[in-house]
Amino acid sequence: MTDERILRERAAIDAQIEGLTLCHVLARNAGELPDDPAISWKDAGGRWATLTWRGYRDAVARVAMGLRSLGVGPGDFVAIMARNRPEHLIVDHAAIHAGATPVSIYNTLAPEQIAYIADHCGAKVAVVEDRAFLQRWEKVRADLPALEHVVVLEVADAASPDGGVTSYRAIEEAGAAELERDPGAFERSWKAVTPDTPATLIYT
Repeated sequence: MTDERILRERAAIDAQIEGLTLCHVLARNAGELPDDPAISWKDAGGRWATLTWRGYRDAVARVAMGLRSLGVGPGDFVAIMARNRPEHLIVDHAAIHAGATPVSIYNTLAPEQIAYIADHCGAKVAVVEDRAFLQRWEKVRADLPALEHVVVLEVADAASPDGGVTSYRAIEEAGAAELERDPGAFERSWKAVTPDTPATLIYT
């Protein structure tokens, strides 16, 4: 009898979440709780800052489309190397909404360890926190043929002559421009994500 009850409860849960993804959850929260706080953090001055669910999803949309402008799409991997900060969460969700898979990389890893993970998953884009993190990636960049772009969070003017390094702000701006040009692009992108699409890749 207990086994039957467990099976019934499982079937009920499965019916409730059938076809849903993290993208659906974010859309639901932004629609039902637009002005409620989604994430809070302390800024550089030690003051608390908050992003609402609507603001969170809007940021995800801009970055997702910005990643798309770099050629990121289904089947691709986006490496993220940043501390606990809102951009980390936004990029993680943005990668998923673009159909790609985010890969969080420990901040303490040596260049050789970074190279192993990035090469193993074939990361197409790496998002790093600052110049110090970027330096570790640059040391092994030649060993990562799949890595096309590095995005730096804290450097507003990050750029390289070959276009291989850019800033987070530039990605947001590119995404915003794409959303203005094609308002339905973000909806089409995330609605193509299915429950079978990998949500994350973690190396331990």
